[in-house]
Amino acid sequence: TQLAGDEALRMQKLIDVLESLDDVQEVYTSVVIDE
Repeated sequence: TQLAGDEALRMQKLIDVLESLDDVQEVYTSVVIDE
């Protein structure tokens, strides 16, 4: 999935939050974020 703009920012925030959780060891995604 390719994301840009607000959707890309929301996805990046979600990934960051998931990675910060102690119970989560790895986060995998197939998203492509246009910068």
